[in-house]
Amino acid sequence: MSIEISDNEVHVWRVFDRSYDQKDFKYRYYQLLNSAEHTRYQSFKFDEDRHQFLVTRVMLKKVLSQYVSQIKPSQWCFDYNKYGKPKISSNLLEQAVHFNISHTRDCILLAISIRCSVGVDVESLYIDDKVLDIAPDVFNTEELDYLKKSNYKSYKARFMQLWTLKESFIKAKGKGLSMPLSDFSVIPNNDSCGNATLHTYNEDSTDIYSLRSFYLRNDLVAAIAVRTNTSKKFFLEHMLADELVND
Repeated sequence: MSIEISDNEVHVWRVFDRSYDQKDFKYRYYQLLNSAEHTRYQSFKFDEDRHQFLVTRVMLKKVLSQYVSQIKPSQWCFDYNKYGKPKISSNLLEQAVHFNISHTRDCILLAISIRCSVGVDVESLYIDDKVLDIAPDVFNTEELDYLKKSNYKSYKARFMQLWTLKESFIKAKGKGLSMPLSDFSVIPNNDSCGNATLHTYNEDSTDIYSLRSFYLRNDLVAAIAVRTNTSKKFFLEHMLADELVND
């Protein structure tokens, strides 16, 4: 591996896809997609969505090759579990490299972990106030109490903080929204690291997950969940992918 990453580390790569010219980027990198990815690219109705998909794939493949230098970006292939979570094709690597992707507006996040399942979510705070009305449907009593402690200005930020934490957890579990949101709660600890406390209900698994919330900009909130299976804390390192993707 070119970039070293330890068992208790998670690297989060970030790129802003709107910083690249759509036509130029497609001209330079469209060939990195395989036939299935070409089909998916063409399935998007809007140019902005096609562009974000292309930037996401280029970012993913180029970043992975930074960790596994013997595999070229064009050689990466991916499988999906029955819930749609992507993973590296099993015939490519002996050592497990886990990743997860999230995007919103012009921001794409990619989380990389060794041996441990990981989930990441990023959301914009520029959302319609009507979205906030679904709080009783997606949050349980503990989480609603956390929301009630906020004032008018901070309510939306706390709402999206909880939402990204819950999303990152179900993505780390690999079950998507097939996992009822009422089966668990996440409450931010309000410490300097952004850690959050997870409580699961109707869950027999002994897996241990660590969750953390953080801001990328004043208008972008994100969260990450890692299956650690240990009480040891994980270290989160932020990586900028702009130059790598545009190389």
